[in-house]
Amino acid sequence: MIFGVRSFGKNTPFRSKFGNKLTKQLLYIFNGISVSDTQTGLRYLPVSIFSELLILPGNRYEYELECLFTINKLGYNITQIQIKTVYLDNNTGSYFRPLVDSARIYLVFAKFSVSSLLSFGLDIALFALFLSYFQSIFIATIVARTISGVFNFVLNRNFVFQVNKKSNLIKESIGYIILWSVLAILSGLIVSFAQGSPAYIVIPLKVSVDLLLFFMAFYVQKNIIFKGVN
Repeated sequence: MIFGVRSFGKNTPFRSKFGNKLTKQLLYIFNGISVSDTQTGLRYLPVSIFSELLILPGNRYEYELECLFTINKLGYNITQIQIKTVYLDNNTGSYFRPLVDSARIYLVFAKFSVSSLLSFGLDIALFALFLSYFQSIFIATIVARTISGVFNFVLNRNFVFQVNKKSNLIKESIGYIILWSVLAILSGLIVSFAQGSPAYIVIPLKVSVDLLLFFMAFYVQKNIIFKGVN
């Protein structure tokens, strides 16, 4: 793959620069795709991939994003070549809408956020319940995370990433259990530093720690465990 990419210098209209930078960062964070100009239409594509691209849904910029997802999923490398760009009338003729046309990237993350929020609420509620029962932060964390983890896996597989292949269930389950174990242990160990502190200190600390681990969980599930889903 060869893409002609813009340099986005000082003469680039703010609207074009902002929209591209926003989409570029989201593509890299959420999908592991590194392209400096996500909206470029100057692309050299080998004939061998045409059959894959012709069946993709979408129009305009959404279709271009679908192409990037497919190129990444199939393992193609993208060579980027800098091109000069001339903007007429501050690029007022552009039809690109930075937020709306980038929504395809946000959708999976939004569903993941809802799933995580529900699982997070269940986890915190169970943690508070088991904390009074076990009198141990670490044990309460592990038991609560076990229950909320099963709930989260089912939601993510069927609602967020919409995995339909039953043949991958065992592999995905193992990957998720490993991720869950690492995150649960990290959460338990870090929050355990507050052992002996009152609940109004322990619980907010746990919320902060799990929020940071949330972003790690999304990246690993999106790009490793449920890889290949847009």
